Amino acid sequence: MVVNGILSVGSTSNSVQALVDPGASGVGFIDPACVERLALPLTALQSPRELRVIDGRLAENPISHVAIVSYNLNGHKTKIPLFVTPLGHYEMVLGIPFFREHKAIIDFEKDTIFFNSQTCRDNCNRHRR
Repeated sequence: MVVNGILSVGSTSNSVQALVDPGASGVGFIDPACVERLALPLTALQSPRELRVIDGRLAENPISHVAIVSYNLNGHKTKIPLFVTPLGHYEMVLGIPFFREHKAIIDFEKDTIFFNSQTCRDNCNRHRR
C-alpha cells in the first residue's frame, strides 16, 4: 500500500508518497533524492547502522543520517525519525515500529489507515480538538 502524507520542517510542507511496509524494522526511511529535493536538515548518527534488505543481504552503505520531521498522514500529525537510505521506487517507507507506536489499524482491503488509539488522541492529535 502506498499513502500520501505531508512532511513538514519549520514552515515548509511537502507532499510525499510512502510505502507502508509492515516488514520494515525501522520507524521510517527516506530516499536521499527526496531529502535533497525537500532540502531536509539531517542529523548524523553517532554510529552508522547496518541495514538488512528484504532478501537478508546487508545494504551497500550503512545508514549514517536521520531526518527528524513532522509527518501528517490523513490528519494524524506526529514527529518521526526517517533514516536516510536509497529506496529505489519510493520516496519514503513507513515501517512496523511506526504503526506499533501509534497502534494504527491498517485496512489493506480499503487502502486505509486509522489512528484512533488513546495515545494518539492524547498526544499526536491533541491539536485537532
